[in-house]
Amino acid sequence: MRRLLIFVLVMAKSFADDKSLQFKKESNDMDNSINSERTKQHFWPVSNFWPACQGKKCTCKPGYKVHESGKLCEPICRGGCENGYCHYPGICECYDGYVKESPISNACVANCSQGCRGGNCVAPEVCVCKPGYVRSPLTLECLPLCEQRCVNGFCYEPNRCRCNPGYKKAEESEQCVPKCTGGCKNGVCTLPENCLCKQGYKKVSANICMPNCSPPCENGTCIAPNKCVCRKSYFKDPRIITKNVCINNWNIRIFRND
Repeated sequence: MRRLLIFVLVMAKSFADDKSLQFKKESNDMDNSINSERTKQHFWPVSNFWPACQGKKCTCKPGYKVHESGKLCEPICRGGCENGYCHYPGICECYDGYVKESPISNACVANCSQGCRGGNCVAPEVCVCKPGYVRSPLTLECLPLCEQRCVNGFCYEPNRCRCNPGYKKAEESEQCVPKCTGGCKNGVCTLPENCLCKQGYKKVSANICMPNCSPPCENGTCIAPNKCVCRKSYFKDPRIITKNVCINNWNIRIFRND
């Protein structure tokens, strides 16, 4: 019986020693983890965890306040940490799915990793299109909507077209029309740099069409299709049906003598 009692006491002591060693090891591991260089970058300094207490009154180091539990100190971020938590005095860390609004701001805003152009990222990975934009069924991005189709261009803002190369905005319109460098006098620019003369006109250069008189305007200037204006001292020959021939008094005397 005495031997049995001694055996039980020895086993109990051995078990207690093992538990004590295990606790010390876990404590050392925790201390090493807290004090490692990597951990120090992500957690408050250990010395700032614990409040200094005198009786029931506890105080923390500057930049910290006593946690509501009364057992730890927590950092202070004035103005709070919207969508985040106070990681260090005056420094907020964002929750998962949120990012800093700006490098100098402590406010955290929802993050849409694919971007949210033309919309508002209202929650992590949730993009809501703004008025005037519609969601693309292929890419799911918000695309501007133009009520009038953008011919020869593309819609880059709600009801605003941007012209393709070689085209320009029509006057008082969002539509795109072909552009002819240097204009297209007495013609119509049907394609980029392609000037097509109006009926009754002929092309004299790449961008200029002049009136055509048939037969040609003799001793005068063709100012419109088949409309001839005589030079000074000349007048229309009444004997010519087309009235494109201009004569003077000398011509008349020659005709009469004939």
